[in-house]
Formats: sequence, C-alpha cells, structure tokens
Amino acid sequence: ATVNAYHGLTLLAKINIALGRDLEVAESMSWDECTEYAASLKEKGDNARARLFLTSALEKAEKFDPKDPRLPMALKNLAGIYLDEKKLREAEPLMQRAIDISKKDLGTSHPDVISNQNDLGMVYAEQMRDAEAAELMSLDKCAEYAASVKEKGDYARAKLYFAKALEKAEKLGPNDLAMAFNNLAKNYLAENKFDEAE
Repeated sequence: ATVNAYHGLTLLAKINIALGRDLEVAESMSWDECTEYAASLKEKGDNARARLFLTSALEKAEKFDPKDPRLPMALKNLAGIYLDEKKLREAEPLMQRAIDISKKDLGTSHPDVISNQNDLGMVYAEQMRDAEAAELMSLDKCAEYAASVKEKGDYARAKLYFAKALEKAEKLGPNDLAMAFNNLAKNYLAENKFDEAE
C-alpha cells in the first residue's frame, strides 16, 4: 500500500514542499505529521528528506514530558534511516539512547526494550563487535544469528553466539538450556570437533 505523502497536509504545507521548503514545513508540523510524512518519504526511497522530517520530529519530542514514548520512538525512527543508509556510527547512539530511555520507563523485560536491544545487537554484529552484540541480544536472537553465521561457515563466530545463548538459557529453564546445548553441539560437529560436541 503506497502512502499518500500529501495526505493530511495543509495547502500551505503542500505549496512549501513543492517549492523545496522542507525545513519550513517540518518546523510548522506536529510530531505526528513529521513522523507520518517522513514514513511516506522513506517508503519512496527519499531518505535524505525523510531524515530532515525525522530530525524535526526528534527536536519536538525532546520538548515533551520525559516519560512520553514518542521520544524513544523518534530516536529509533531516525536511527532506522541511518541504518538504511549503512551509517552505523550515526545510528548507534540514537539506538542506545532509545534503549536507555525505554529501560528506565518500561523495565528491562518489556518487549519494546528487547526488540530495541536486538536491533542494536544486529548493528554491532554487522560491525563484527560480536561480544557486545551477543550480550545485547535475546536468547532467541542470539541463537538465530548463530545459526545464520554457521550456515555461512563462520563457526568461530557461531560458537560465540551459541555460547552466549547457552549462558542466557541457563537462567531461563531446562527446555531453553537443552536447546542451547544442542545448538552448540551441532556447531562443534560442523567444525569436526567431536570431543567438544560430546
């Protein structure tokens, strides 16, 4: 479904956009309008303009109540643009700040916090910062990523992620622990390390 980029905008906003006055328009829009318009631009592949509107949304969110969920959402949205552009250094501090705020407001076990940590973990994994990535990722994400790097033949990296998944599983219960042991053993077998697999 294609988003109508101009839906909900005032006539003046539409004219200013047509004249290339994005900054003026962004400053006059609400947080919701900036966020929605940026999403439509991102869908069209216009990340540079989407970034401008998301930056404006973030500036607006900074002025809201500290517990307002729009601030971490704005941080994550802007980080998403940077991730699409493979600008990992720019995305990382935004993602980390969104995690810190969400942890404080929602607690460490909230699904939004876990999802954000998994996303940042994947950024670290792309940068080969595996220890940091595995630490952030949930048990399931760790095991999933371990399997993906194992399929590529990178058994050393897979071992690190399977071992971290095992460590996390030990805290959860016997079913998770059995699955983690099994995954780590399969990785050792793939490396022809039969003694370790036992």
